[in-house]
Amino acid sequence: MSSAEAFVRVHRLLRQKGITMVLCGFGVDSEMGRALRSVEVLEAEGVELFEGFGDAIEWTENCYLRAWFRAQKELVLPFALPGRQDTDPLSPGSHTSAATSPRRSHLNDVGFRTIANDIPPPATAEAHPEPYNTLVKVFSSFGGISSDDILTLMTYLQRMSLPEGHVLWKQGDESDGLYFIESGVLRASYCFSMHSPVVEESMVSGTLAGELSALSDLERNATVWVERDAVVWKLSRGEFVRLERENLGLDMVVFRMVLRSAKVDHDILLSALATRQ
Repeated sequence: MSSAEAFVRVHRLLRQKGITMVLCGFGVDSEMGRALRSVEVLEAEGVELFEGFGDAIEWTENCYLRAWFRAQKELVLPFALPGRQDTDPLSPGSHTSAATSPRRSHLNDVGFRTIANDIPPPATAEAHPEPYNTLVKVFSSFGGISSDDILTLMTYLQRMSLPEGHVLWKQGDESDGLYFIESGVLRASYCFSMHSPVVEESMVSGTLAGELSALSDLERNATVWVERDAVVWKLSRGEFVRLERENLGLDMVVFRMVLRSAKVDHDILLSALATRQ
């Protein structure tokens, strides 16, 4: 039995239980892709193919998110999901209800255990106009920041509405500031050398973009574009200088918060690169 035929058998077993097979690490035109196409695995229902491991994990995480939010009848998904949106393994009618499907029950349970405690109470969402809520989301994981400081910081930010496909900057460009993401999805592509695979990551609402190069005042280390229509709030280099001049003390608070966020992103990126060795 060839390895391609083994995939056929595995796929049949998974489909009997309503489980999606997620493949990654090769393209449809690669040697492996052609072998799987020859036995009609890639075209089969319940098979998803991604060239990168990160995209495959991202798609799988989105399944958990959708499962949990669908279990909450009073809630609507409060943010755009990154990655490919063309297939939804939890679409109505494709499987049985959560009560009778072990797979759906598992997805729902994982959703509760991983994200249920991270959803803020709806009553606080309209307490202040944007970008107040966005700043709270960005800084809440790093020790928080006072309400007065947030209100002051808001006066230095510029709102930008960005269409899908818009390029914010290219790798090697001069840094023009950092961006707080209110809604939508941004995509970053890191190309470290001609012989290394490109590393990509998505940035969703409540996160920062361009913070490391903005803090260091060095050239951009990635190309960033809009994956899904986005609204961002920009703290330009000029406005940060004005913040330093007019609000001594607040500038250091913001600097430390942004630096902590950059440290987390840097560690995640290094971890992703280490798994490729």
